[in-house]
Amino acid sequence: MNKLLIILSLLIATAGCRDNKKKFSEFVDIEEISNVKMYNNSGEFQLTHKQLEKFKKEVATLTIERGFSAKVGGISMDVTINGVVHTFSTNTHGKYIEIPIDGIEWSYFNTNGINFDNYTPEN
Repeated sequence: MNKLLIILSLLIATAGCRDNKKKFSEFVDIEEISNVKMYNNSGEFQLTHKQLEKFKKEVATLTIERGFSAKVGGISMDVTINGVVHTFSTNTHGKYIEIPIDGIEWSYFNTNGINFDNYTPEN
């Protein structure tokens, strides 16, 4: 009986943690991202088709963080999703990125090591 209670407690705790680690792709249809204008240390530029595909794969893996706010800035992105422009904001080597989500004023996501300053203008 004690083992059953311990296992049940662990399952409940694990389920609570999973909700806290939802991926950005669970909030937004990644394929609906049609354009990204990047503002970083390399300047201001539009992502190429190849860069946009990489960007989509990267942002799909961001995991939501709840219950805090972070100071972000220095790097911003105007991301067009379903024809609406949303501004994402982070720092060089930033651990968090601030993203507006419908129904939630501002949400913070863990970048999971993605450095958005690595995007540079391409011809």
